[in-house]
Amino acid sequence: MRVRLIAFTAAGECVALRARDVLEGEDCAYERGFGEARRGLDAFAREGFDRADALVFVGATGIAVRAIAPYVRSKASDPAVVVIDETGTWCIPVLSGHLGGANALAIRLARGLGAQPVVTTATDIRGVWAPDSWAASRGFCVLEPERIRSVSSSLLAGAGATLFTDGAVEGAVPAGVSLTEERARAQVVVTPRALPQDGELACEPALHIVPRCVYVGIGCRRGASRAAIARAVECARELAGVPSRALAGAASIDLKADEEGLLSWARSAGLAIEFFAAERLARAEGSFSSSPFVESVTGVDCVCERAAACASGSGRLICRKQVLDGVTVALAASAFTCTFNNDAANRRG
Repeated sequence: MRVRLIAFTAAGECVALRARDVLEGEDCAYERGFGEARRGLDAFAREGFDRADALVFVGATGIAVRAIAPYVRSKASDPAVVVIDETGTWCIPVLSGHLGGANALAIRLARGLGAQPVVTTATDIRGVWAPDSWAASRGFCVLEPERIRSVSSSLLAGAGATLFTDGAVEGAVPAGVSLTEERARAQVVVTPRALPQDGELACEPALHIVPRCVYVGIGCRRGASRAAIARAVECARELAGVPSRALAGAASIDLKADEEGLLSWARSAGLAIEFFAAERLARAEGSFSSSPFVESVTGVDCVCERAAACASGSGRLICRKQVLDGVTVALAASAFTCTFNNDAANRRG
């Protein structure tokens, strides 16, 4: 987590440095908001919203609110913002409590500082399951954050919510949540696959939570461009009905480890790419496409499908080899688990 801290007095600086120590192991940086070498508050907020996962202000809440106001956009993208008073008594999450992790960060800081967290989100103070907080804690993505309110309102009103997943379930589901095998009627759907269009649903559109568990296997001719690879991946993804947020990584054969178009595409997509030797690809378990020509060039009969299977660890292909402009693409999904803990942390995520 990239955390940026700022304080406005000498006393606040002591608290900020203690907070930085509490967050040992994270990418933390402290900047002084007072004195001759002070950091400009607007620049701190602007750059923090662009580059950080969390901003911690040690000082008055009003200072933090005014600083971040011009940059607040969406709960899906805004960083966590936490305010600590300069005596280190209170830790207050003021923005992105669930998806951004501000509530969890405030609680973590409070424990380390011996302070009191001041959490005001209704689901937390009522002990009700917060699907967005739960998703964030599991590394899952919420595709339609505007639908969170409907689910939370139902749970807060005591009406409960139904959940569908095509993954495994571990632990007791939270109070008020019931599992259903009918995806079209679920209020919360946890799947790496796209949902039906709104017009095809029998009820209000579901809150779609996406686990990152789909791996892209890629083969390409020498010198394939980033654009060509991007088009091929997009076509395969749309054919399989897989949202881009479900992608967890990419893979190919080690012969392609120096392909700039492939490397550039992976960087632009924000995906780590793994390269396997032909011998490892040949040992992949499953039924795969076969090409004598590919085998004569690479030493293995199919690169994209086998690479996707190796990267996913499961070999469960959800999109077999697709060919476009000299690029081959396949998708494989790893198993995922919806883990629920039977305690208060489960309710908060």
